[in-house]
Amino acid sequence: MKNHSRNLHAPLCGRFHPNSVAVARYGALIERDAVGGTCLNRGCVPTKALLHSAGLYREMQDCDRFGIQVQGLGFDYAAMCARRDQVVDQLRAGVQSLLKGNGVEVISGTAVLEGSGRVRVGEELHEARNILLAVGSRPALPPIPGLDTPGVVTSDGLLSDLRPLDRLAIIGGGVIGVELACVWAAAGARVTILEAAPRLLPTLERELGQSLAAQLRQDGVEVFTGAGVTGVAPGPAVAFTHRGPARAKRPLSRLSPKRIPRNRASSPTARKRRDSRGSVGGWV
Repeated sequence: MKNHSRNLHAPLCGRFHPNSVAVARYGALIERDAVGGTCLNRGCVPTKALLHSAGLYREMQDCDRFGIQVQGLGFDYAAMCARRDQVVDQLRAGVQSLLKGNGVEVISGTAVLEGSGRVRVGEELHEARNILLAVGSRPALPPIPGLDTPGVVTSDGLLSDLRPLDRLAIIGGGVIGVELACVWAAAGARVTILEAAPRLLPTLERELGQSLAAQLRQDGVEVFTGAGVTGVAPGPAVAFTHRGPARAKRPLSRLSPKRIPRNRASSPTARKRRDSRGSVGGWV
């Protein structure tokens, strides 16, 4: 194997964040996927693009009050996907331009730490005094029996395979789960949200979760907080308890849990620091 050694000031291994420019300004960013990380590619940005389409559709359903007549109103999932991708591509291009303008070299590939101050990407060995790990996140699968049942996917899978759904049960009432519920409820699906915490959006202010639950119920979404999912059966269907004995099963199509850090990136020489939510970061 060839061993091309290069000296870098401070390579950043992983997801892009605006602070990445400040950290890697005189070094490099190593990225195995697309710059922008979870938020830009599989989280905040694509969900907001879909929410915009869903919101316009809801408004148009009531447009006759304003003297506007529309025939053939409906969801065009292919067109929605195309617009979502256009928004993501445009913002990603902006990120790439920002990196280039600040002199940050972007190295495509998977970084492997090989000791203090050394990181390998393919056949190239990069050396630096400081290496920052910023490895991003992945969906956290809770210990629920039957999650490997065909038809059950995470929020990543749902966003990458947009299609009409008659019924949608979402395990997890965090930000991404609630956003996906809003999109498919607007499209006419019968949506159920199952959240273990006493309210939706449990990491945000209480008033937000309470008022959002009221609005979702008004829009026809079933919301169960304090719900304990006991298992997923073929169908698929989800069984859960809700402040008492088990309720009837709900058809389940998607799983939208919280996200956790990708903590697989490690090295015996890495000085790692874990925050209160389990996120790992540190300098090598």
